[in-house]
Amino acid sequence: MPTYNRADTIRRAVGSVQAQGLRDWELVVVDDGSTDDTPSLIPQDDPRIALIRQENRGKGSAVRAAIPHADGDICVIQDADLEYDPADVPALIEPIVRGSADVVFGSRRRRPPRLCLVS
Repeated sequence: MPTYNRADTIRRAVGSVQAQGLRDWELVVVDDGSTDDTPSLIPQDDPRIALIRQENRGKGSAVRAAIPHADGDICVIQDADLEYDPADVPALIEPIVRGSADVVFGSRRRRPPRLCLVS
């Protein structure tokens, strides 16, 4: 979860990820140099949540910084601003879980989200 100055949404974003009922999940939050309270609002009492801090280098750098810390078989990039709804994650990963796709892309511009499967 790349984040930068998202004190307004970070707790809701993390809580929404936790609420999805996913099995064996982990969350790697990369704080990309926030100057607000964002880092202090990320739960530190859940061993499934890792906080990585770096200087502000942008979203792409934050995603690359998270990769070495991600141990899961399926990775989802969930922005801390809730531009994407974490409630869509189970439907997004379902084709991968059932073995009919290797990659799934979703569109935030369509409601309900439209999925593109790549095998």
